Amino acid sequence: MIPLLLAAIVELRLDYTRVSLTKTVRHYTQLVDGVEVAGGERIEENGRVTYDRLGVAPPIRRRVTPAYVNVAGTLRPAKRVVEFARPMEPYERWYDSETGALLRERPMFYRGKGRVFDVNPVAKLNDPSLRDQNGSAAAVPDAAYSVVDLPDLAPSAPLAGPNARIVDVEAPFTVHADPTKPLDTLNRSQPEFQEVNAYFQIDRAQRYLQSLGYAGNRRLVDYSLPIDAHAANGTDNSYFVESNPPGHGTLYFGDGGTDDAEDSDIMLHEFMHAVHNWIAPGALSGGSSSQAAAIAEGLGDYWAFSSTYDATRASGRDPACIADWDARCFGDADSENCAYPEGADCLRRVDSTKTMADFKSSNDPGTEHLNGEIWSSALRDIFLSIGKENTDRIVLESLFGVPPSPSFHDIAQRMVESDHALTGGANVNVICTAMTVRGVFAAGECGAPLKGEFTSHPAPISVTPIPDGGTPLTSSITINDARAIVSLGVRVDIRHPRRGDLVLTLIAPDGSQYVLKQSSDSDRTPDVHATFGLDAASLTSLTPLIGTSAGGTWTLVVVDRFPIDTGVLESWSLLLKLTGDTTFTARPQFAVRKVVPAAGHLTGALGRQYVSDLWLYAAGGGTVTLLFTPSGADGTTTFAAMPVAICAGCTMRLDDVIAQLGTTGLGQLELTSDSSFIATSRTYYRDANGTHGDRVAAVDVASAITAGLVARNYGAYWNLGFANVTGSSGVVRVNGTDYAIGPYSHIQFADNTNVGDFQVVSGGIRIIGYASVAENDDFAVYGAQPRATTLDGIVSPGHSTGPWKKVVWAVDAQNEIVPPVFIPGTPFLSREGAPVGGAIFERFSHSAETESVPLPSSESGQMIGIEVSSEMRANAGFALAGFGDFAVFRFFDAAGNLIGQADASGGGAPGTDDVILPIGDPRVARVSATVFFGGGTYVSVIDNRSGDATFIPGQ
Repeated sequence: MIPLLLAAIVELRLDYTRVSLTKTVRHYTQLVDGVEVAGGERIEENGRVTYDRLGVAPPIRRRVTPAYVNVAGTLRPAKRVVEFARPMEPYERWYDSETGALLRERPMFYRGKGRVFDVNPVAKLNDPSLRDQNGSAAAVPDAAYSVVDLPDLAPSAPLAGPNARIVDVEAPFTVHADPTKPLDTLNRSQPEFQEVNAYFQIDRAQRYLQSLGYAGNRRLVDYSLPIDAHAANGTDNSYFVESNPPGHGTLYFGDGGTDDAEDSDIMLHEFMHAVHNWIAPGALSGGSSSQAAAIAEGLGDYWAFSSTYDATRASGRDPACIADWDARCFGDADSENCAYPEGADCLRRVDSTKTMADFKSSNDPGTEHLNGEIWSSALRDIFLSIGKENTDRIVLESLFGVPPSPSFHDIAQRMVESDHALTGGANVNVICTAMTVRGVFAAGECGAPLKGEFTSHPAPISVTPIPDGGTPLTSSITINDARAIVSLGVRVDIRHPRRGDLVLTLIAPDGSQYVLKQSSDSDRTPDVHATFGLDAASLTSLTPLIGTSAGGTWTLVVVDRFPIDTGVLESWSLLLKLTGDTTFTARPQFAVRKVVPAAGHLTGALGRQYVSDLWLYAAGGGTVTLLFTPSGADGTTTFAAMPVAICAGCTMRLDDVIAQLGTTGLGQLELTSDSSFIATSRTYYRDANGTHGDRVAAVDVASAITAGLVARNYGAYWNLGFANVTGSSGVVRVNGTDYAIGPYSHIQFADNTNVGDFQVVSGGIRIIGYASVAENDDFAVYGAQPRATTLDGIVSPGHSTGPWKKVVWAVDAQNEIVPPVFIPGTPFLSREGAPVGGAIFERFSHSAETESVPLPSSESGQMIGIEVSSEMRANAGFALAGFGDFAVFRFFDAAGNLIGQADASGGGAPGTDDVILPIGDPRVARVSATVFFGGGTYVSVIDNRSGDATFIPGQ
């Protein structure tokens, strides 16, 4: 008889779900007849299987006891219930037995005070002479302690709250801190102190994660994390031990040498193990030689660095030194079990220059820590470029859904993907640079910018309204080069509340049509900023154009198919690579060189997305090559490049120019050509109230300085920066701190002074220095000036109109801000001079909008970067120096056609004159001003919604 064969029951068990800021991850374990299959796992990210191999919150605990409640003198039968709003946050509540109404409640936890080491004593005091001295209280001065809040404590010992709780699992077993007794008088010689310190550090670390957005169902380490503050049987060791359910575990801090629960770096390092194990249980486990284990240890060191950076740097201590208090137990008695040698300074550092070439494939214990320095140092590089919260989020997001035993390359690639999900790729260049320098990415593998592969041919148009409801808008570009097309892209920048309303079509010179984008009623995303054929797919493939001649007229057709919402075409261009074109293997340089010292596409303070737009004008036409060098890079080898073709007399606009160069980040933008041109840029961010930013003019490299000043007299936030315009490396001293800078490179940093003093101290380089100042929503940029050798200063309109007021301030030779010196003899222009050895600055301030903008003075010149649209308005003005002075303004469209002229003279009397027409014409792209006898001209562009105003310098 043939036995009946029954199929085994195969199923997937959902182990846990993790919800990050950008994805939902579910982890499954395979079961066969109810038995786990070792190594049988599946990971889903946003419903997509990414690994073919999630937990559930525990139920609310509830206890019910019969009771009575006195309600206005009447005893009501009630049910007494102890409910937990969050773990370790119990409330005693009484509900009416008949109606179920809540009659009374009482929290069963409270907020206490504790005495702790906010950061470890060496970091807090910047005192490397401190020693553990066998745990003596006298070894640490009172100044190393801080008294802090301990929120949401349960009213019983050991300490417990919603984020952390003290346990006593391993020897030595000690007296526990009792929150019903004073905790703000303890010192390090008492075992209760280490419990309070550990509770504080872990609870605060948990709350920081929640402040990043990991709260509610996104919460990381979604349990009250157990901490044994006196563990490891008295040895000098600490660790995190996993437990069930998946993602849970306990922290253990050893008492050997300096108690580990006294050093914030040690505790935060171990806390990161709890974090990554919660996000992806077991994924970063492995032997000492594994990359996964090295990533885990590097993450721990980075998290300690990131968490204590501000407080450590404030004292003057080097934040890159990790666990510098724990390392100071040498000299202790043998019974203290100190594991550090005489003279130890740090457990590890996060500023190593190690690369993957230094990775050790050894199974010796501790190898993972040495290899982890590669990872922690790469993360530190990113942190110093884009800041704490940006880096922390990217690091955390990269761990969601990670498969078992990932490599450095795997996590680095996930960081790039996470940044795209979080910021649209604003920090990709920074991540790629850090990982490429460390050898994690191969050269050119990640974030490869354009190196001249394409020449941009912008359309000579001003910001143009798109007709609503179906009438097409057309714009054309004429190419005079008949060579065959090797590859191409179509860059389109449109402002529109609903891009789904739009149909975009490209018509080639031969009449063939290519739909770049179709309309979609469901696509309610605003704006179009894309390069079809390169970073965005076109609906109709552009492949048939390969091999055809580029010569002729190309036309973009924009149709808004749905009424009500309206938009504007800001700019568009063809990106062409033709037969015979080659990329730049070395940085090109031509006779004319100008530099925008700071431009970018990046996420800045408060999560604001900053971009830079660029305008170019060349009277005789020609090609201007754009060269972008990211901050900190060597511009001789690391740069993005794109030639831009300009027709004679035309004004060209390139929106979000750094993104058009195929890269992101902050850096310097050089413009170089064989013929003369002028250029200006605007760096800004956009929010619900409009745009906020400032003009940053392209400065001729001949005006670069070796020493100069910049100053502020307002603003809550202040950054200093400088661009090196030479092909050499050097050192620049700013306010007493030295900054090394590479060829053609850029540096920007926060500063808490009111004067920026720039001095080149080595390398023979020249720089363009600047300061950016933020006040409320305003963002203004001031260029550093050489110290004045004579009484010479600013000449500009001296009047105030309505809410606009002019503010002038000066810096003397001792870098003190002082009132400016008035230069007599020019009553109808404001003339203020800088003290000899100093410099002078000014702005117009708008009281209603609290806007402040630099006001450059200008006589005759060309002014570009003008926009007249539903979003922007423009003003032109002239300030006279005396009787008979006048100016002639000529207004041109983007193609160079004269569309109007106006004179400014104030009726022949001294004073000021505002030019009204035709500056309001939306076709105006350039204003040419010619001054006769004396005076100054200006053009301002103002955002109609935000009130943000920028003044355009004449060139």
